[in-house]
Amino acid sequence: MIGERNGLVSCKIKNSARLCCFLYVPFGVKTEKHPMNQKSSPSKKTRIVDIVKHTGLSVGTVSMALNGNPVVNARTRERVLKAAKELNFRPNLQAQSFRLQRTKRAAMILPELENTFYSEKLSRAREVLWANGYELAFACTEWNPEAEVHLCEYFLDHQVDAIIFSGLSDRSVDIEDRSFEHIEMFSAAGKPVCVMGFVPRQLPGVVSIRPKMEDGIYQALKLLFDFGHRRIGLLGVKTTHRFRWQGIERVLREKGFSEDTLLEIPEQDQNMRGGSETVERFLSEQGREALPTALLALNDNVAIGAMSSLQHHGFRIPQDISIIGCDNISFSAYVVPSLTTVSQNPSLLGEAAAEITLQQLRQGECFSRTITEPVELIIRESTGPAPR
Repeated sequence: MIGERNGLVSCKIKNSARLCCFLYVPFGVKTEKHPMNQKSSPSKKTRIVDIVKHTGLSVGTVSMALNGNPVVNARTRERVLKAAKELNFRPNLQAQSFRLQRTKRAAMILPELENTFYSEKLSRAREVLWANGYELAFACTEWNPEAEVHLCEYFLDHQVDAIIFSGLSDRSVDIEDRSFEHIEMFSAAGKPVCVMGFVPRQLPGVVSIRPKMEDGIYQALKLLFDFGHRRIGLLGVKTTHRFRWQGIERVLREKGFSEDTLLEIPEQDQNMRGGSETVERFLSEQGREALPTALLALNDNVAIGAMSSLQHHGFRIPQDISIIGCDNISFSAYVVPSLTTVSQNPSLLGEAAAEITLQQLRQGECFSRTITEPVELIIRESTGPAPR
C-alpha cells in the first residue's frame, strides 16, 4: 500500500506509473479505522451482541441481515444496518472470509476516469456495494487491452469475489472480433462477472448490461430532422457502432431520407480535446461553408469540446449549429448553452451492475443474462431550428 488520497487507497501494480489499482472507500472514512487496517481493541470494538441488544432482534437475524441474506426482509435489514452505523460496527472481514471463503471485496475495471461517464458508474456501484458490506477495488486501463487482461489476472490472483467491467478497452477491432477469454476465466472460477456494455454473444456466467442506444440515437436524430436539419454531422459515430446505427437507419427509413443527409466526421479522440481538435481540423481543411447545420456526437465530452471550438470561431449555438451529445454526464447541464444529450444514466448503470453482482453473491451462483436499460433524450439549449 502506498498511501491515501481523497478516499482512495492506492497500490501500484508491477511498478507501473500509469497502471494503478485502488481500493475505493467512502470520503470521510479514515482508512486506519477501516476493518482491513484496524488493530484489535476488544474493549472498544462493537460486537454483533451489541446490535442485538440495541434492536431487540435475535443473533441469527442480525447476523443474516449484516451478511445480506435474502431471508431477512428489507425493513428489518435496514433497521439492523442503521443500528450498526449508529454503533460504529465494523465487521471482521478476515473471519467472514474464512467462514464464507470470500474476501468481501469486488473489483471494477474502467477504460478511463477522465470521462465522468465512467467515474459516475464507479461512484454509484461503490455506494451500493459498500452498503452491503463489500469493498470495491478498481483500476483504469487507459484504453489499453493488454492492461485489461493483466488486471483480470491480478484481481483473480488476489481473490476478489466478483468483477465488474465499466466498459471494454479494446477499440482497435470490431466488437465481434474481440477476445473475451480473460473475462471468461473469471466465470470459470465461479466468480460473478458483469459487463456494462455490449457483449456480442452470450458468455457463460457473464451478465451484460447495456443502454438501448438505438432508441436514444433515433430520438436525437428525429429531433434534428423535425427541426429542419438536412445536413447532420456524425461526430465520432460510426457504422461499427451497431446499436447506434440501428437507430440511425430506423429514422432514415421513417423520414424517407438517404444517408447522404449524414456526414461521418471521425473524432481525434473521445474527450473534450478530441472534439475541439476535430472541429479545428474540419474548419481548416474544408472551411466554414462545409460545416453541417447540426452535430450528433459520440459522447458529451466530444460534444462539449466541439461546442467550445465552434464558439471560439464565432458560431452561435443553436442559432448557427445545433449539437447533441450522449451520456448525460453531470457537467452537460452546466455548460453554456446547456447540452441536449441522450441520457444513459451512468449512476443507474452502476447501481444495476452492483445489484446484479450482489444477487449472484447471495445466491452463491453465477448466471448469464443480457439486460437492457432505457435511455432518454434530454432536450436542453444546444438544439434548435435549422438556420435559414
